[in-house]
Amino acid sequence: YSNTEGYMPLRQFISDRYKKQGVDFAPENIIITNGSQQALDMVAATLINPGDTVAVEKPSYLAALQTFHLYDPKIVSVSLNDDGIDCDELEKILKENDPKFIYVIPNFQNPTGLTYTQAVRERAAEILKAAGTPVIEDNPYGELRFHGEGGSSFATLLGEQCAAMGTFSKIVAPGMRIGWIACKQPELYAKCAHILLPKDYVRYMLTGEYATEVSDASGMQLMDVANRCWSDEVLAALDIDKSMLAKV
Repeated sequence: YSNTEGYMPLRQFISDRYKKQGVDFAPENIIITNGSQQALDMVAATLINPGDTVAVEKPSYLAALQTFHLYDPKIVSVSLNDDGIDCDELEKILKENDPKFIYVIPNFQNPTGLTYTQAVRERAAEILKAAGTPVIEDNPYGELRFHGEGGSSFATLLGEQCAAMGTFSKIVAPGMRIGWIACKQPELYAKCAHILLPKDYVRYMLTGEYATEVSDASGMQLMDVANRCWSDEVLAALDIDKSMLAKV
């Protein structure tokens, strides 16, 4: 048996990885889930009552929408521009609807593939902070970047107001259905853990140990290098000049 929140060495590894990205989540802020889909369900079950308003990007991740709809909310959507979420529309939507939370994918957004610029992240964070709207930031793809740097996480810009999600199925192996939610807000964290307990009474310690070993610092560094080398080979094979690629 493990504890409800998951295998502590794996939570520590995720915390350390966040710190290298400039995001401050302690191991005690992290709950291990059965893929990011369970994390989405935990948030929906915790925050949504029938008829509540939930804000999402337009378009948004289909599986997230399907999960939210199980709890019968009203969905409102905010358009995306080439540089990220439309901040003028975001401000209008928040004022008119006062959503329970907003769900965003700022890095390699699904399904568009776009990434928010730093300027958009900072302006959106100011708007969200003023409105007091909780943010659920999903980041399954952010570490798959071949070139350049990503922008600040909303967890850095907004602190407790943002809960972050991730999954090893995108950054380690598709079959590794291990995800997590990182949350500094004590009430939300406690409710997520409480919801998880009856659904997942026996936590998978062996799986957690395996994920920790496979995803140790040296292994992830090798994978980062492999991603960059692979992208170089593909670009060379396609005779594409890197300077011609859009910087996202």
